[in-house]
Amino acid sequence: IVKGKAIPRPGTPESFKVLMRELQSLCLDIAVHKLDTNEDGSSRDTEVDLMADVNNRRTPSRPTYESISRDMDLEEVEE
Repeated sequence: IVKGKAIPRPGTPESFKVLMRELQSLCLDIAVHKLDTNEDGSSRDTEVDLMADVNNRRTPSRPTYESISRDMDLEEVEE
């Protein structure tokens, strides 16, 4: 957070991902599914890839030390 790096969204704990990989390495067919319900009451089952959410990150809303120092450097250059 201090260096302006992206903050991961709250989600599946890493220990659960490790457990899934361990079970898959034992040749067990383990997968995570998400049940989506439509407005008409029908539902759809989709498989979720937990490893694909790595790039789904949000940026900090408050200014970081890097952005503050960058702004200060710009002010010095303008003077």
